[in-house]
Amino acid sequence: MAFRYKFQTRLIYAPARSLICTPAVYGWAFQEFTLAVKDAQVHGWYLPAASLKHPVVIYCHGKSGNISSHVPLADFWRRMGCGCVLFDYRGYGQSQGNPSENGLYSDAEAVWAYLMALQIDPARIIIHGHSLGAAVAGALAHDHPECGGLILEGAFTSIPAIARRSLLWRILSNGYFLRDRFDLAQRMPKIRVPTVIIHGTRDGVVPFAMAQELFALAVDPKYLVPVVGVGHERLWSFLGTQGAKELLDRLHK
Repeated sequence: MAFRYKFQTRLIYAPARSLICTPAVYGWAFQEFTLAVKDAQVHGWYLPAASLKHPVVIYCHGKSGNISSHVPLADFWRRMGCGCVLFDYRGYGQSQGNPSENGLYSDAEAVWAYLMALQIDPARIIIHGHSLGAAVAGALAHDHPECGGLILEGAFTSIPAIARRSLLWRILSNGYFLRDRFDLAQRMPKIRVPTVIIHGTRDGVVPFAMAQELFALAVDPKYLVPVVGVGHERLWSFLGTQGAKELLDRLHK
């Protein structure tokens, strides 16, 4: 049993500790923060929006690396005037603790509380998650229907559904023994915020069919954005500035 759980943890989470860059590389004004969470500390960077009229994006990254890999995404949002929060889950980068499903949900909730302490209007907050981070983003949006919207990028329906696609997973991670399930599909019908689902039609990690399933489960207003011929990573970069602005217009009225 212990081996199964250890194996699952290594497949679900792939943290990197070393930071390869910071927002200072771009010369941006930003606030560095460390938040105390039960059994953990969450490290991140907050980059304010250009004005009170612009959204602030909470970004929940995928299973690999750490926030320093996603500084280009912050640049992408900032070029549209948006603020951005990059944070690391426990066990990633400079955040302390051991990753787990409930732990990641708690880490994201701590970031939400941080923005509330800064008196950011919840209606200005867009929650954006990629892959594993999409499940975290979905949970946060579920718990905060007052937020401005949700962007799911390369999202899977659940860990068990992904596991069923792999023979090795099926042998060593029998669904009955899965500890961390990240069941976004179960949560989708209960999320009451405008939702955009972005997915590459040639995603070899999470099949496009999962995006279609999530879209079918989502509540209006909802939008499915297929990125034709593209895989799993950095789908936002293929949208271009105009495409991203159109998404924001749908979410941030």
